[in-house]
Amino acid sequence: MNQMLVPELIAVNDYTHAVPALGSAGRFARIVARAEACIARIDQIIDQGFTCSSATSFGKDSTVVLVLMLEAIRRRVEAGSYVPPAFVSHAQTTVENPAMETYAEAMITELEAHCTRLGLPITVVKVQPSMTSTFAYATLGRGKLPVFAGASRSCSVDWKLRPQQKALKQLLSTLQSPGELVTFVGTRLSESATRAANMRERGEEEAGRLVLNEHGSYNCSIIADWEMEEVWEFLMACEAKRGGPYRTFVDSFDWCLELYKEANEGTCAIITGDGGNKAACGSRFGCAWCTVTGERDKSMEAMIASAPDKHGHMSGINRFRNHLINTRWDMERRDWIGRTTSDAGYINVTGTAYNAEMRRELLRYLLTLDVLEEERAEEHDARMFRGELERTESNEILRGSTFQFITPKNLLAIDFAWSLSYGFDHAFPALSEWYEIRVLGKRYLIDDVAPTEKGIIPEQRWFKFDDWQSPAQEMGLQDA
Repeated sequence: MNQMLVPELIAVNDYTHAVPALGSAGRFARIVARAEACIARIDQIIDQGFTCSSATSFGKDSTVVLVLMLEAIRRRVEAGSYVPPAFVSHAQTTVENPAMETYAEAMITELEAHCTRLGLPITVVKVQPSMTSTFAYATLGRGKLPVFAGASRSCSVDWKLRPQQKALKQLLSTLQSPGELVTFVGTRLSESATRAANMRERGEEEAGRLVLNEHGSYNCSIIADWEMEEVWEFLMACEAKRGGPYRTFVDSFDWCLELYKEANEGTCAIITGDGGNKAACGSRFGCAWCTVTGERDKSMEAMIASAPDKHGHMSGINRFRNHLINTRWDMERRDWIGRTTSDAGYINVTGTAYNAEMRRELLRYLLTLDVLEEERAEEHDARMFRGELERTESNEILRGSTFQFITPKNLLAIDFAWSLSYGFDHAFPALSEWYEIRVLGKRYLIDDVAPTEKGIIPEQRWFKFDDWQSPAQEMGLQDA
């Protein structure tokens, strides 16, 4: 019979922590050894004078990295060692999977309270993409095509990486003699062959190595060599009810596990015991209508199918996503008037953007989805008030709207972009759509459209234009 791991308990600010005894045996001994090596490496990086940051989406991998950094800093605070200011950054893309975004918001609240309670010198940084890079402005406003499978994931850079880098740079400028920035990320070699190849190309194949990025700071893939089973084993090791040796900003990661389970058709389960972990959850979450995943978003579909009471309200979002996929090669939805002029006085003609009709259609769909979600929330809250629904955790989560994709700010930006484009026959066309849907009660439901097969795409052409035909040079966002 295996000897169980018995942690040494230390009380700090009425908060009980477990410091694992590495020499002890037990079901968590293996993952404790792995985790302690990472914590020691983070501690070493802090000793070398670097400023630490953890970039987290609150998915399973980035959560592990976050917990490891928190644990390293907590121990230094308790030991009375110097701890420079550290950061946790989270990108709110404004088009995230609603279930995952609701979870992330709850985790941020718990994390901030945890850092305050323990006196950890950590600032939680929440960022959003710039207006000009949002889906609302870039795609609905200007007609930029979404990022489809096989293309460079510029959306990840524009919506997540760049805003976080900018915010951290601004915060560092306010510190006195800050160290060089090291951002801990949760990328792992075993995630996929493509991820492994990209990591090796960047020099991130060795766990704990500092790699200089294009922004002049460092990235550190602290769990680069971890397997998916180890990720889940560590998260389970943070729970007292499982006999785990670590404590962190939440009592358990059951909510996280449940999301991954539901995204894998409800059949994914973690069993942590003497036999180890079995059937670890490996689903992935992306934006609400991520078009990079190909013909289907299997995770979204699985969430809706496996837990319709919890996630059925996202079915319209999935239809919107499928509509983008099915119309990808429909050239009748493209704008053929170019936007690029050469120094020689030529303008290009190519169908690389959505036309006015398509942009208006997509706006109508999203405005309708927003209103339908508000109506669902009102009915749900009323049933809760009347006692017709049990006050379960899942029902509490569904109180209030879980998403709003078109905000007033988005609407103004779209109208600005449309004012500089042909195809809209009156002033404030986007606001008019909002009025008809929000006030007059119009609804635009997303019909199933047969996928358009990829055909021959006409080559780009260039046409000469005279000086009097040159585009007006208005000041504003049209060149953003």
